[in-house]
Amino acid sequence: MSAPVIDNSPMMMRQLLVFAIVCWASAFAQDGDIYAADEYPNPFFDTQACGRGTQRSYICDPSFILKAEEAQQLEALLGIIRNETACPCADHYCNAAHPGYKIGIALVKKIAPSNPMKTGEDEKDPSFVIQQNLEKSSLFAYTLLKRWQMGACGEDVIILYSVVDNVFYTITGEVAEKKLTASMIGDISMNTREMFRPSTAFEGLLSLVKQYQAVFMGRYKQPDYRLTMPEAQAVRSHAGFVLPSLLALLMGLLVAVH
Repeated sequence: MSAPVIDNSPMMMRQLLVFAIVCWASAFAQDGDIYAADEYPNPFFDTQACGRGTQRSYICDPSFILKAEEAQQLEALLGIIRNETACPCADHYCNAAHPGYKIGIALVKKIAPSNPMKTGEDEKDPSFVIQQNLEKSSLFAYTLLKRWQMGACGEDVIILYSVVDNVFYTITGEVAEKKLTASMIGDISMNTREMFRPSTAFEGLLSLVKQYQAVFMGRYKQPDYRLTMPEAQAVRSHAGFVLPSLLALLMGLLVAVH
């Protein structure tokens, strides 16, 4: 299957807000399964391939990064969000059984490279590594948002975590972004970043989902720490505008690792 073509029209671009943050874990995590977005399984239908047994799920973890009980705990929380948040869609789109916002979680050991022209020198360049990881994570998350089709009116969210790429990434549908803004995603991700290591991925995901739940239920409180310049570089929407991030800090971290 060929990779999907992204609609770059202004209307489509405004529908999505994305946040990506390169995690503080080692840049050389153990290699594992490598996936392209069009090959990644759908937890609604490919339950076995997603590591979910026979259970239709909103979590896909083909490399079993999470323990079974951790995945179940996250699954239960995602169900609470679907069932207890208000339907943000027009009445004829609302599902009485699961009226609220839909969050899906995709875990992968490594995302397939999106730039076949890279060289060994490219991989030594921190700015190239960061940019490549953000770009391939963006495309991967966007593709899953469209392929999984969890929402009825754009009330869906995808959280992507790639272990070897050291990236976690949130992308929202058109309606979800009205509630879960890029600024909120940036602040929440900043406060969660240190939890996103291979050994504590569950803690990071649980914290992230709980805070997104607070947003959708109207209980979110702005954190004391606010991102400032010159940290505003890597968080971006598909419309191309730049929002607060940690790129400047991460550049220093990656240089230190090398």
